[in-house]
Amino acid sequence: ELKRIRIKGWDKMVDPTMLVKDDGSVWPLTTKPGGVVFYRDEKPEWWKFEGNLSEINNAIAETKEEIQKGYFIHLFDPLVDRKNMTATEIMARVQQMLMFATPLIGRLQSGLFNPMIQRIIGILGRQGKLPDMPEELVDKDFSVMYLGRLALALRTIETEGLTKTLQEWAPLADMDILEWLDHINVPVAFRDSARNNGVPATWLRNEDDVKQIQADRAAQQAQQQMLEAAPELGKAYKSVSGKPEEGSPAEEIVSAA
Repeated sequence: ELKRIRIKGWDKMVDPTMLVKDDGSVWPLTTKPGGVVFYRDEKPEWWKFEGNLSEINNAIAETKEEIQKGYFIHLFDPLVDRKNMTATEIMARVQQMLMFATPLIGRLQSGLFNPMIQRIIGILGRQGKLPDMPEELVDKDFSVMYLGRLALALRTIETEGLTKTLQEWAPLADMDILEWLDHINVPVAFRDSARNNGVPATWLRNEDDVKQIQADRAAQQAQQQMLEAAPELGKAYKSVSGKPEEGSPAEEIVSAA
């Protein structure tokens, strides 16, 4: 309706009503664009348009913005207002959009799409309309992965979370902070930091696996240190004793030397 009124006002501005002498004629009053109104005067003149189209334009802009917000356009298009935006602001808006969209899309996927897809696959499987399942996949669970642009964009939050976590902890690797770092349970702090930044739990190893990896690394380091020290130990052993006992650690050291 506002646009219709604005167009009508534009018509009146570019093709205004003309006022001419009536000469005793009786005509109905007309206010349409290009209309003619007869009145008693000596010369014809244009009927001045007194409308304010700028206010109508503002009203149209406000109405358009309200409609966009009503349909959550600002959540799916963070660049809807492209006036005077820096690259930093664009990145912040995109990040904010993803934060708002994540709960909505996540609930749709877990509460609607996933059950529906699994139900459809189950029905088709029981009706024999699916190809034979490979043997290695029989009795195995499956998960649904969405490859739409929005789904992929939401998954970038996980990658950004890992990057952010590594950036936060990288400076600590090159600093002499052992004294005050003793007050922090570093493994627990790192895992919690990763979760807080949005890193998925499937990306983090099980704590038992981590302990096993650390134990294997420590054993390898100890073995490497022993091999590096073997020449000197072997020379020292030869200088103070005779032939070592067969199969003993001393024999291994002497042999390595």
